[in-house]
Amino acid sequence: SDITNAILDGTDAIMLSEETAGGQYPLQAVETMRRIALETEHSFPFYNPLIREGDIAELDIAKAISNSATSLARHLKAEVLLCPTSSGFTARMMARFRPKAYILALTPNWKTYYEMALYWGVLPRIFEHETEVDKLLVHAIEFGKREKLLHKRDRYVITAGFPFGMGGSTNLIQAGEVT
Repeated sequence: SDITNAILDGTDAIMLSEETAGGQYPLQAVETMRRIALETEHSFPFYNPLIREGDIAELDIAKAISNSATSLARHLKAEVLLCPTSSGFTARMMARFRPKAYILALTPNWKTYYEMALYWGVLPRIFEHETEVDKLLVHAIEFGKREKLLHKRDRYVITAGFPFGMGGSTNLIQAGEVT
């Protein structure tokens, strides 16, 4: 029930206690956790990750844009949410809404990369820092193609913050179709 409750609470990661991990059957314990987590996610389709009315009072621009981007991706049936991020904040906010699309989070920072590896549904990747908006957006789309997550006629949503590198500056959404 601890695993089920953690999944229903929206946790990004679950782990074994030291005693269980060091026990006689650590691989079976991990497999059991995985099975329970997957079964829980599939058994509760009523989970609605969109912002609830009670959350509106504490909503800032970055969170609102993350919510809007995941909602837009859902409506467009986008394959990928592209997320250039310096701090990982935007990727974490989007993961909170449990989108069906992959969240391809691009960062120039190794520390952020490793943190994002634990976020639900986030595929972190290292990429070169880009300061111009147009170049960053093109670079992100090309990166999605290279990773074989984006193909011709796939839809995508990009969310980012400018100026890039200032944590919490998420202020942009762009949707498109790969040509």
